[in-house]
Amino acid sequence: MPRAQGDAAGVRGGPAGARMRLGVPVAGGREDEAGGAGGSAVGALWKKPIFRRTKPTSMEKKYFFVRLNPSRPDFAQTMTPEEFSVMRAHSNYWREWQARGYVVVFGPVLDPAGTFGMGVVGVEEEEEIRKMIEGDPAQALTRIEYFPMRAVLG
Repeated sequence: MPRAQGDAAGVRGGPAGARMRLGVPVAGGREDEAGGAGGSAVGALWKKPIFRRTKPTSMEKKYFFVRLNPSRPDFAQTMTPEEFSVMRAHSNYWREWQARGYVVVFGPVLDPAGTFGMGVVGVEEEEEIRKMIEGDPAQALTRIEYFPMRAVLG
């Protein structure tokens, strides 16, 4: 792995020679990186990260696909300044949930038929996702729906 400028350890966020994925140390040594020492390159990609969740859970998380349906197909291109302000608050709202470890991913989907918002959220109880959506500032401008997922996340 190339060194980042000014990074004496050779890998940002970890000791020299440590395996990192998205800035998080992963199991396995350098011999796993290219399939050496009996490992495979594909196998090395699937090793679980070594870190603790920011929010300990007592139960298995339930994952939901959240879809934000704008009030008109060209909403993203024709937002008024007031609508833009609400959507900025909406984005900040979900960033806060992401920082707390609930949101896996969120953002706009650039569908040619009309841009819409999406997110994947992990909660312990469905009631949590309902309350998150109720608190979303974009409720005033859009229709937000969610669907349960059969998540394959570790």
